[in-house]
Amino acid sequence: MDEALPDSGFNAQIKVRLRDDPSLLGDAVCFTVDVRNLSRYRWPAQGRKPVRLAYHWLHPDGRMLVFDGERTLLPQDIELGQIVSLDCAVLISHPSGLYILGIRYGPGVRCMV
Repeated sequence: MDEALPDSGFNAQIKVRLRDDPSLLGDAVCFTVDVRNLSRYRWPAQGRKPVRLAYHWLHPDGRMLVFDGERTLLPQDIELGQIVSLDCAVLISHPSGLYILGIRYGPGVRCMV
């Protein structure tokens, strides 16, 4: 599929698994995200409109600090009902403090951790 999926094509269940020993890469922290495709569409890993995982950083009051951070690629196309585990690196480029991390998989799907 080389055309964009409709918003309903991004229905997903997202679970963030913090590692026992979170690895730091410079100014990034790494963790695992399990994503289940709950839509009626196959998520393409390649092509003109591939699906990617992204994140947001928000202030506690909801103001956006970072919109659509680094993208994580899919290892292959994800079929209906399939679960994929992705190793993600989240860049930390703001002063220390209290923030909200939002994980996003296509438009309209977000899981706050």
